[in-house]
Amino acid sequence: MKRLLYYLNQINDNSTTTFRFTVIEDGYPVQKEIYDGECGVIHLKPNGEPAGERIGVRREPVYWQGDTSFAFERTDRMSLDRPMVTIAIPVDHLGVSEFTPAAADFCLREIKPYFDRINAEYMNKSRPDSDNGKFYVYEPSSEVLVRNAAYFSMCPAKDYKNGRGATIYEYEFADPPPDRVCLCVRIEIQLPHGKLKRAKKMLVADLPDAAERFIKGFDHARLRDALTLEAKQNEIRQS
Repeated sequence: MKRLLYYLNQINDNSTTTFRFTVIEDGYPVQKEIYDGECGVIHLKPNGEPAGERIGVRREPVYWQGDTSFAFERTDRMSLDRPMVTIAIPVDHLGVSEFTPAAADFCLREIKPYFDRINAEYMNKSRPDSDNGKFYVYEPSSEVLVRNAAYFSMCPAKDYKNGRGATIYEYEFADPPPDRVCLCVRIEIQLPHGKLKRAKKMLVADLPDAAERFIKGFDHARLRDALTLEAKQNEIRQS
């Protein structure tokens, strides 16, 4: 999340509702967005030394905490204060080996309370979510269904090293690391208007911290129970 924090630190207007930031390019101010994730690319030699000057620009609106990624996208063209974020957690961290709808459904139900606790900390019933800030995690019904709020997918691993500011380092003669199976959870985040410090905390502290707490507190026994129940229900349907 280091690069995301760099972008957010370029925002000087505490009252912002767009969360755009300004950089100087060729002597002129240019507005950028966290949805662009624009960064300069420098190649690295096999020994890890920079190969020279910046060779280009890469659009990379995916931010990392360890090997958990957070991909940002707009919910719509105008709502720049409400990003959609896909959290991708390698299944190796969760000990999940069966990638079924029941497993994804279980993970969605398990991760939601971590964000609910953060929402409770910021909640002020006399003010709208746009003032407080809020994490929106889909609340499933009692049915176990295939949902785009939580699913398993092959996801790319991080293929660069962070440099200073918005610079990244790519290895010039190295194959990219292999894709991994990840649990993907899609959430929306309402960023608070007029509270830039809180918005930064929500994105670069609360968001990755909730994911890390979910990983550390993952209940493997309850997952096995959910998968056992799914197997029994499938047998009943097929009989």
